[in-house]
Amino acid sequence: MHHAPTIDPQKQKPEMITFYNSTKGGVDTLDQKCAIYSTSRRTQRWPMVVFYRMLDVSAANAYIISSMNQSQKKVFRLNFMKRLAEDLIEPHLRRRVNQFGLQRELQNAIRRVLKIDEQPSTSSAGSSDKLESRKLAQRVTQRRNVKHSICVFNAKIQFALSVLKKCV
Repeated sequence: MHHAPTIDPQKQKPEMITFYNSTKGGVDTLDQKCAIYSTSRRTQRWPMVVFYRMLDVSAANAYIISSMNQSQKKVFRLNFMKRLAEDLIEPHLRRRVNQFGLQRELQNAIRRVLKIDEQPSTSSAGSSDKLESRKLAQRVTQRRNVKHSICVFNAKIQFALSVLKKCV
């Protein structure tokens, strides 16, 4: 087809051109699908532009494949995109929800997204253990500070006594 200069008898054009004209609408259709539900954001970094475009094209392709595999049940593209996003971020959110040092508001927001009602019982016991260890660390630090202050005070007294002995 591409190596021989054959002419399409109906349109009187080379066969290569008629093939191109019959398939060129795919790129326009993909661009249109990506523009309707786009993940792109304004950015000055070109790798992010490429990443957003890859996400758009991948989501459009995933929707096409999914709709071809599910012939009896029609899913709207917006619902498909939301479900795809939830499925992609769920493992990360499950890891992050019990992370130590995460703000309580953010933990509660993650729990709402994951539809988790309450904290697991192990984390509440773990937090009381952490609280006890913090209190113990504070007491140890206070004792060290007191011992250090006493040592400094004793050193000052000894220095003052030695100075007084020299003067007498």
